Amino acid sequence: TIPNEFGRSNVRGTVAMAKRGDDPNSATSQWFINVVDNSANLDNQNGGFTVFGSVVEGLDSVVDTIAGVEVNDEDRPLVDVVMNSVEILTTMPTIKTASGLQYMDFKIGTGAVPATNATAA
Repeated sequence: TIPNEFGRSNVRGTVAMAKRGDDPNSATSQWFINVVDNSANLDNQNGGFTVFGSVVEGLDSVVDTIAGVEVNDEDRPLVDVVMNSVEILTTMPTIKTASGLQYMDFKIGTGAVPATNATAA
């Protein structure tokens, strides 16, 4: 697991670690993109949610497309959504947390489409 190291606010476009509601140090490999400003809730809940990056390209086109996909009662998409590419951009200077978690910028593009409309490359 990854220790909780809340320090950056969960504002629109940031990427944060998911964790169990009863354990602030339960993050593993799941993460989410804040599609709205969640700071009022997530910055104070369960010790805060560790932000480790931000979307610097593709937020308005790709991330908002994903956020607009219809979901079921369990908040799962009714159709799969495919991100065509995700690029981790190196930021200088490198910002690391106490445990070594590196803050990263993400470029998400060239679009996201429901899998039923996706074409093979």
